[in-house]
Amino acid sequence: MRTLVSSVLLLFTYLASTAQPVIESSSYINANTVLFLESAAPLWLAEQDLTTQSGEDQEWDLTDWESVLENTQSYYPLEDVPPAYQIFFNNDFLYPEHISTHGLLADLDAEQAPLPVEVSDPFAFYRTDETGYYSTGTAFTVEGIPIVTQNDSIERILPFPLTYELADTSAISFITQVPFFGVFGQSGLRTTEVDGWGILETPYGEYDVLRVRSERSVVDTLYIEQTGTGETIERPVEIQYSWISANVPGPVLTITTVEDIAISASLYAEDGVLSTESVSLAGKPLFFPNPAGKNLYINPQLQIESLTIYDMSGIQVAHKSLPEQSGISLEAMPSGVYLIVAQDKRGNTFRDKLIIE
Repeated sequence: MRTLVSSVLLLFTYLASTAQPVIESSSYINANTVLFLESAAPLWLAEQDLTTQSGEDQEWDLTDWESVLENTQSYYPLEDVPPAYQIFFNNDFLYPEHISTHGLLADLDAEQAPLPVEVSDPFAFYRTDETGYYSTGTAFTVEGIPIVTQNDSIERILPFPLTYELADTSAISFITQVPFFGVFGQSGLRTTEVDGWGILETPYGEYDVLRVRSERSVVDTLYIEQTGTGETIERPVEIQYSWISANVPGPVLTITTVEDIAISASLYAEDGVLSTESVSLAGKPLFFPNPAGKNLYINPQLQIESLTIYDMSGIQVAHKSLPEQSGISLEAMPSGVYLIVAQDKRGNTFRDKLIIE
């Protein structure tokens, strides 16, 4: 009898350890989520073949990961984004279909908007609810003028609950009027399929994951006021592979391909995630101004003790101790893009991109 019970327990343990994950909305990106991510080195990216593995009970080995760049994604509560944006994405009376739960402070490049004007405060807006993870629109500012774009079609990036073999299709559509430029818009289709499950092994640990394949077909529409000309541009089909775990509030690994060539990859680095206490400082920049000129000033409210500046190749170019000095001279540094890594008195780590003009 004891042997039978032991066998049943062993069988139950085995089945539980190999069960397909189920991802609920409660474990995915939402307000106050902050993710520390690493981008893959070009050589690693060229040699990887993880995208070809799909199906049940897979083992994806990422232990040879080589990173070249670090960045932080901060998802802000709606009350912490510029008030002009809140009117369009936090207004259940006027725009109930565009209600959002958080905004991502992001490079406009990430939103694939090739605009020849200088912008500030770029946000992408999203909603996480029990039915899915949605893109609701974008907003940025041009010479003090808020430019808000509500998606004509609310793009569903992921359906919830997320399970193996689940498939979904969602339309993509928006149009943006840009001062001093004209019109930029996109239309297209996203098809999503959960095509695998298993274990993803990374340098930071092992994760039970679902593998999601998303195919995005998009056509750009451009109209330039100064020339009175317009055109449509069909983009190459972009396929994104995401490995998603119930234990991480976002994709653990994302690889993007175009015409079967991997063009980018990012990995969640567990030991780099900022604390919730740090996230509560949303809306208070680490430093200012950005872009910067000759001098950079650190936000005194964050009680930063030290910071290090790296160039985009990962080489350290400066290290400063604070709060003995709150201003930093940048006169010796050439124009370009840099990464700042700072630590406060409580041991929290902050990372942000610096542009020197």
